[in-house]
Amino acid sequence: MKHYLTILSLIVSTVSIFGQQGEQFSLEQAINYALANNNEIKISQNNIKDADKQIIERKSIGLPRLSGSIAYNHFAVIPTTILPESFAIDPATGKPNPDFDRAVKFGVKNNLTGTLSLSSLVFDGSYLVALQAAKYYRTYVNDEFASKQYMVKNQVTMAYLPVLLINLGLETLEKNISNLQKLSNEIKAVFKQGLAEQLDVDRVDLSLSNLIAEKDNLLRQKEIATNYLKFVMHYPVEKPLDITDNLSSLDGLPSDDMLNGKVNYDSRPEYKVIKKGLELNELNVKVNKAGYLPSLAAFANYQYVYQGDRLFTNGAIGAPTAIVGGQLNIPIFDGFEKKAKIDRAKIQMMNVLEQKDMFERSVDMEVSNARKSYQTASERLSIQKKNIGLAERIYETTKTKYQNGLGSSLELTQAEQSLYSSQQNYNQALYEVIVARINLNKAFGK
Repeated sequence: MKHYLTILSLIVSTVSIFGQQGEQFSLEQAINYALANNNEIKISQNNIKDADKQIIERKSIGLPRLSGSIAYNHFAVIPTTILPESFAIDPATGKPNPDFDRAVKFGVKNNLTGTLSLSSLVFDGSYLVALQAAKYYRTYVNDEFASKQYMVKNQVTMAYLPVLLINLGLETLEKNISNLQKLSNEIKAVFKQGLAEQLDVDRVDLSLSNLIAEKDNLLRQKEIATNYLKFVMHYPVEKPLDITDNLSSLDGLPSDDMLNGKVNYDSRPEYKVIKKGLELNELNVKVNKAGYLPSLAAFANYQYVYQGDRLFTNGAIGAPTAIVGGQLNIPIFDGFEKKAKIDRAKIQMMNVLEQKDMFERSVDMEVSNARKSYQTASERLSIQKKNIGLAERIYETTKTKYQNGLGSSLELTQAEQSLYSSQQNYNQALYEVIVARINLNKAFGK
């Protein structure tokens, strides 16, 4: 049974938890637990919240903006202004007055200014497209979230199945050990009567010892497989965990559409993410093209200035000022910056188209391989089901012959080993057909 868990060879064994009563999980419960605790799922949920805030942020650019300010200036030394020479000419004589002081000080020591400003974007083509892109991005991260859920669901399923396989193997071993123990007791009783050889006893004991060793090996493999399941579920590795499903309960037939129908790419969450990414790149091209359009903004400003050598006295004076206007920005030449951005956006869009084509081809291959794998696994299970029936009849017949003194212990040992091998092959075939069906579901986005 060494081929049961090759996918788990990279998982490190931790402290044994068997013998403890752990929290029980069906496959559906394990998936729901992972969806509630997976780090990537939480990151995707945060991205959705962030996208909502980006929409609000984008909208705010086009909404009116109101701001106010209060400024106070105290002139410890009032600035000096030098008057032109013509100010010093005496009108009576027409000559410069030598006593005239051209250095004068204008202003007062204190200045208190209150300002209220209102501005609003009237038209900007890039703003409208950017707002549309923000809303598209919200649907993009939502599709990305669905894709993460799909990924986690499949990861948990593929980690859950090996534990089921080991449990089935343990059940088979327990039954075989119990049956072989009874046979061993019977042969030993016959040996005491002198009707059997020591070789017969030793062969049965060796088989029993091998089964017990195999059981111990499977218990260790179950611990490794369970730890890997905990890791995928984001379940504490130190806490015990038990599973409630079995392989037979998960067995079922796929639909006719999955076996013979046409592939629908839109059923795959990853495909929706790619298509939404393509739409976002198309909007990116539009945003940069809209940069060539003029933009218009309106503004209003009200200011009240209160000044004097001493504020809040009869000598202080207050005066209002109000301005209303608009500004039209016309892009003329930007050194080909916008053209380069448009070209880059087009290149990115071409890359997404290539990714879309690659994904479609990979899905076609995945579906084709999954169908063939399921057909092969189903045929193998049917054969192994017949084989196990034959092996059981051969073993029972050989055991009856031996008990009646018509067969040898060697024949019995060989029949027993063939039965165990058939049981293992059947368990493995059942596991493989379930894995093949799940891979078929995955290929169709189920």
